[in-house]
Amino acid sequence: MRDDVCSQCATAVALIACSKRKSSAMRPQSPEELYLGSLLQLQLAYARQALNLPDAHIFILSAQHGLVPLSQEIWPYDLVLSSLSVADRGMWGFRVANQLIARVPGVVEAYLMAGHVYRTAVVPELENWGIEVHIPHPESYGLGQQLAWYKVNASRPE
Repeated sequence: MRDDVCSQCATAVALIACSKRKSSAMRPQSPEELYLGSLLQLQLAYARQALNLPDAHIFILSAQHGLVPLSQEIWPYDLVLSSLSVADRGMWGFRVANQLIARVPGVVEAYLMAGHVYRTAVVPELENWGIEVHIPHPESYGLGQQLAWYKVNASRPE
């Protein structure tokens, strides 16, 4: 995995892990309405501004739904990826990769903004499809460090 950033790659996507903090409204909502986490909001800004990706190439990774386009409305849920068995997480990663290939057939790069559990489930599957995976922030960063990194880098065009 490399950590360099592509500016205006037509075949690049951003994959952002969902946040634990969710809206309390019990109705279908877009990912931006449903997920309220500060890190997710900064990562969305990074994908749009620094990576210059269109919303059609930005997806949320949901333990319940797999790959969620920003335009899709989903109901609130409580499933956490880490609560699944290793085998089920592997199947989830396979599902996500296949959903991505179906939605963006020419994808060759994925900017993955997600924790270890998400990365270990999805990276092998993406790489099996020949998709180069980039982790924008240093992988060793904890939540606070990631928040600071995305705050600084979200508005910087790469």
